[in-house]
Amino acid sequence: MTCRKWTYNNDPARSPSDAVRFLVGDTIRDRPLLDDREVEWILTQAENTSLRAALACEALWSRFLAISDYTVGSVSKKFSDVAGKFKERAAEFRQDASKNALVSFPAHLKSTKDVLETDSELELPQFSIGMADSPLAIQLNQELGDLWRLRGW
Repeated sequence: MTCRKWTYNNDPARSPSDAVRFLVGDTIRDRPLLDDREVEWILTQAENTSLRAALACEALWSRFLAISDYTVGSVSKKFSDVAGKFKERAAEFRQDASKNALVSFPAHLKSTKDVLETDSELELPQFSIGMADSPLAIQLNQELGDLWRLRGW
């Protein structure tokens, strides 16, 4: 793994690229993990620092997974173990990013909602008015209501 350009200025509070490098442990000049261009691309993929770190860890997981483990005499190098650690760390960063995720309500006004529904390039909402109007949904809602009343909730 040779990086063409690698910079780290020990300032994760002020530099987004330093923050990503700091979080994934890519701070040792003699052992660079990600090229500056790779870090710059990661910065364009997400706004959240934890999500950026997750993307970096996933890239490193993939990179180390592609390198074969080997043993020479009594010395062995298990890149699959290193890959596994990056995979675990990526999952931790993704979980952290989801804790800080904000709920988005794109249509506060009916006029905005009408415009969004007619835009064929947007995904349809997962929930819509009337989706629970089937007799089965009404029956389930009544049964759950009865259960709540019986339990005193």
